Amino acid sequence: ALDLFATEGVGTTCLRTTSKRNTGLGFIMLDSAGENRILLDPGANDLFSAADVAASEQVIRESDVVIAQLEIPVEAAQAALASGRRAGALTILNPAPARALPAAIFPLIDLLIPNQTEARILSGLDPNDPADDVDVCARLLALGVATIVLTRGPGGVLVVSRDGRCTVPAFPVHAIDTTGAGDAFSGTLAAVLARGGDREEGVTMAAAAGALACTALGVVPSLPHRAEVEALVAGAANE
Repeated sequence: ALDLFATEGVGTTCLRTTSKRNTGLGFIMLDSAGENRILLDPGANDLFSAADVAASEQVIRESDVVIAQLEIPVEAAQAALASGRRAGALTILNPAPARALPAAIFPLIDLLIPNQTEARILSGLDPNDPADDVDVCARLLALGVATIVLTRGPGGVLVVSRDGRCTVPAFPVHAIDTTGAGDAFSGTLAAVLARGGDREEGVTMAAAAGALACTALGVVPSLPHRAEVEALVAGAANE
C-alpha cells in the first residue's frame, strides 16, 4: 500500500500504521456482464476512529473538499464530515458499502453520491424497491442531505437538490469490470470541485471517469488519469 501511494502521489501526512490488523483487502467476483460482488476484509480500516480524524484537524481546516466513504467505521466518517463542515469545506459522502446511518449524519452532507441500491438502503427501503429514483432522492433530501448525485450506470446520473433536478447522460463503453467505477466517479467529482469547477462540469467529468473505470480489470489499474477523462468528454462533445 505504501508503495502504491508513493507511485500515485497520494499524500501520507496523516497515515497511521498498526501491528494489530492487516491492511484491508477485497475479493472481487465478476459475472459475464462485468457486474461485481465484493467480499471485503476491512482490516486496519476497522480501527480508524473519530480520534484519528481529530488528530488530522489541521489538514481538514486547510481543505476545500472533505470526502468520506463507508469502508471505515461510521463514527469516523461522521467525524470527518463534521470536521469538514466546521472548516467550511464542501462535504461529500460516497456511502459504499451501504448501511443504515444515524440521522445526525445526513445534515452534514453537502453531496451524497450513492448508486441506486445504496440510495434505497439509506432511505430505509428494500435494496430492490421499485420506487421512482426521484422519490428515493426526495426521501434523502428530507433527511437533511443538501444534494444527491445518484449514479445509475448506463442510465446516467440524476442530480437532485431542493432547487430542482437534472440528468447527465452516461458515456457508452464496453464494460469489463464495474469495480471501482463509483470510486472513480466520486474522486473525480471531488477533484473538479476542489479546483474550482462547477457541479455540472464535475458530474460530467465524473461520469466519464466512472465509465472509463469499467473498461479494465481491477480497481487501481482501471482508474483513469485526467487526460483520459478530458479526452472522452471532448470526444463526446464533438460527436
